[in-house]
Amino acid sequence: MPIISSISAYWLIPWGVVCLLLAFFLYSKSAWYSNLSIYWRGIFRLCRALLFFLIGVLFIDFVFELKTKKKEKPILIAIVDNSSSINNYKDSSLVLQNILNAKNSLKNNFKNNYEIIEMTAGDLPRYQSKVTLDEKKSDLESVFSKVASDYYNKNIGGLVFISDGNFNYGSNPLYNSDNLNYSPVFTIGVGDTSIKKDHYIKNLSYNQITFLGNTFPIEVDLEAIKFKSNTPYAVTISHKNKILAKKTVSYTNKQRDFKQLSFLLNAESVGFNRYTVSISKADNEVNYTNNTKDFYIEVIDSKNKILLLSGAPHPDITSIKNALKANQNVEVISKLISSWDENLSGVDLIVWHDPQNSFNSNTLEVLQKTKNLYYTSLVLPLHLA
Repeated sequence: MPIISSISAYWLIPWGVVCLLLAFFLYSKSAWYSNLSIYWRGIFRLCRALLFFLIGVLFIDFVFELKTKKKEKPILIAIVDNSSSINNYKDSSLVLQNILNAKNSLKNNFKNNYEIIEMTAGDLPRYQSKVTLDEKKSDLESVFSKVASDYYNKNIGGLVFISDGNFNYGSNPLYNSDNLNYSPVFTIGVGDTSIKKDHYIKNLSYNQITFLGNTFPIEVDLEAIKFKSNTPYAVTISHKNKILAKKTVSYTNKQRDFKQLSFLLNAESVGFNRYTVSISKADNEVNYTNNTKDFYIEVIDSKNKILLLSGAPHPDITSIKNALKANQNVEVISKLISSWDENLSGVDLIVWHDPQNSFNSNTLEVLQKTKNLYYTSLVLPLHLA
């Protein structure tokens, strides 16, 4: 066991001599000590010398370094693409059995030298999940992100990746596999690994909540693989079987192309509303189910109520009222103090115009007693263009 200290341990030798001298002289002048036997005097001197010596050891600041060795097997991670796209071919009945045979072969051949970890990729990366080949998403990127996170600084001997290579969600898995430094990835291609003609809705970007009567944006990301250029395809957004918006898109790159379309829709009905984005089908597409995607928007009917109070009619009141009404989420009411019934039900904000000339103590009392209400005053007349 190595011992580390801030100064040389040889200084303990002269310190030990000093401790013995201190113990001898400190007891030599005590009367009660001289009456003890030689045996007890020696014990007291020795104990005090050891106490001084230990204090000196603490000042030297010794550190005992303990090293332990633990032998661990390198990790071999077997990842299976559990998406349904692998089962879309004529020989799909044999694919599942071949995958299971490959997993069993890995276990039997490498279990003595490696720690075997089994994972599946699809909707979500999972450990020790049953291989069923029925998941709708092929998110191959996330499984490599999870491995890089969960096994950071671990001894990964390698990854065996069983897949057809097709993915319809997330980025290209090649990007995240590069984060696994010094860990080789061994791929086993299953199914039909050739790239098929397909275009699909890759992603939707939108706000989940909006207000009644407002317009809200939505961005539609499209990806096309092996499509002819300059052929238009219709992209529609519908609600309750009614088409709300429609645009056309044409692809320029015949191998792989990305397009983004922006739409503005009106929030016309309160509550949770389901909208459907669809892209028109093309001949000989490998998959039509990904040509449609739903999203949900919650429409809220919640307007802020503002009360304008004034002592007399004034042109600035009309200007303020028109400026506030430009916001569709604001309801504006104007009242003269003389005719106001002091009803504040549902009011969120009160604007008191020119309170110096129209001051009313009763009105001020009502405002000060009301809780959870904001009020402000406009002392100087406003002249709005």
